[in-house]
Amino acid sequence: MTKPDANIDSDAPVILVADGGLPQALPPSADPIADWLDLMDVVEALCPEWPVPEPPRPGWVYRL
Repeated sequence: MTKPDANIDSDAPVILVADGGLPQALPPSADPIADWLDLMDVVEALCPEWPVPEPPRPGWVYRL
């Protein structure tokens, strides 16, 4: 049985996500509310209807 890192060359550079070639932050937006509404459109497209809630069960304690 070989060790999991036995095939890794010790001289190879370590690749991190930061080295993936993508910018680390999104450019600032002029309207954060429009960005939020765009995000809500995506959420609604992924889950167009709410899941059915469980009925209340006797004996459970509902407190805030």
